[in-house]
Amino acid sequence: MKVTAKFNDIIYYNDDNNFVIFKTDNGNIAKGIILHAPKELLKINLLLEGEFEEHPKFGKQFKFKNYIIQTNNIEFFLKKIVKTIPEKTINKILSTYSANELKYLIHNSPEELLNIKGIGHKRLNKMIERFKEFEHLINLTEFLVPFGISNTMINIIYNKYK
Repeated sequence: MKVTAKFNDIIYYNDDNNFVIFKTDNGNIAKGIILHAPKELLKINLLLEGEFEEHPKFGKQFKFKNYIIQTNNIEFFLKKIVKTIPEKTINKILSTYSANELKYLIHNSPEELLNIKGIGHKRLNKMIERFKEFEHLINLTEFLVPFGISNTMINIIYNKYK
């Protein structure tokens, strides 16, 4: 079964095995293994694949096996990986540049991004540094998601071959 949800709150997280329990935007409880830091998945549209089950103590919960982040990869990158850019500035970047244009600028003329209000040298350097660190994962995700490959599987593939 597939359901769409946003994680609103982290109820429990085990750092050893990445098991997490979230409260969703519709009040349900979702649990499963994640490959992102749990805070990176808060307030992001996700497609969860799994089944509802009845926990003897805590009631009905959705146990997911896979998840797909249903937001633009560049938007996710700016919001959750770079982290220092305000929402208003992210929206301006996304309305000004396509994903490919932004990648091109970061590689070839990043100083052009300084023309966007809210982007100074410090934020630009952080964006460039994080982009270089995660570029392969961004490209792999953009390539595999259209084929229905989950973020869980993409992270497994990426970590196996990086």
